[in-house]
Amino acid sequence: MSVTDALKRGIAMQSAGDAAGAERVYRAVLQLDGNNPDALNLLGTLRLGAGRAAEAAELAGRAVAARPAAVSYRHNLAQALQADGRLDAAVEQYAEAARLAPQDAGRQENLAAALRAAKRMDEAVAAFRRALALEPKRASALVALGDTLQEMDDLDGAVAQYRAAIAVDASFAAGHNNLGSALHKQGRGEAALAAYAAAVKMEPRNARYRINLGVAQFAAGDFAAALAAFEACLSVDPFDRRGVAYREIALAALGRLDRA
Repeated sequence: MSVTDALKRGIAMQSAGDAAGAERVYRAVLQLDGNNPDALNLLGTLRLGAGRAAEAAELAGRAVAARPAAVSYRHNLAQALQADGRLDAAVEQYAEAARLAPQDAGRQENLAAALRAAKRMDEAVAAFRRALALEPKRASALVALGDTLQEMDDLDGAVAQYRAAIAVDASFAAGHNNLGSALHKQGRGEAALAAYAAAVKMEPRNARYRINLGVAQFAAGDFAAALAAFEACLSVDPFDRRGVAYREIALAALGRLDRA
C-alpha cells in the first residue's frame, strides 16, 4: 500500500470515528517517513481531539516546519496552541494563516477571534472588519464583531452589527440573543424582550436563551412569564444552576416559595 493510500485509509477511519485505527495508520506512515507532514498533521488532529493539546502542538509544529505554506497546518497548529493556553503563539499562527490566504474571510475571522480572546480588542475589531470586507454577508463575523464591540461598551456599534447579521440570516439565533443583550444594556427592555423571544423561538432547547428571556421578563415585572421561562430552561437542563436559582427568585416574587 502506498503512503497516499495509507493516509486515505487513515482519514476514512478517523472520519468513521475509529481514532485508534487511524492513529495506527498514521504512526505506520511515520515509521517509514518520520517527517511526513500529512501524517504529522493528521496525528496532531487526533491528539487535539483527545484533549492532548501539547502533543498536538508539537506534531502540528513539525508538520508546519516540513510544509510552511500549508494554511490548514498553520490553522491546526494555532488551534492546538490556543487549547494549550499559549494564546500569543496561537495568534501568530492564525496571523500567518491569514497572510498565506489573504482572500479567505474565515482565516481573518479566526485571527480576530484569537485576538479577542487575547484581549487585543482594537486589533480584533480590525481583523473582523477585514473578514467582512472580503465577505460582507458573513453572519458569524457580523455577530462576533458585535460581541467584541459590546465587550468594548460600544453598544450602538454592537446593535448595528447584530441587526446586519439578522438581515443576512434571520434564523441566526445567536444574533437575536446577543442583540437582546445589547438592547437590555441600553435600557430598551421591550426591544430586548422581542430579541430574546426570537432567539428562543429558533432554538427552544437552548437553556441560556431561556434564562436570558426570563431575566428580561423579570426585569420588566412579568414574574409569571419569567417563572415559565426558568422552568422551561430546567426542562432542558434540570441541573442548570442559574435556572434553579432564578426559578426560586421568581417563585419568591410571586409569593409561591412552597413550590421551590
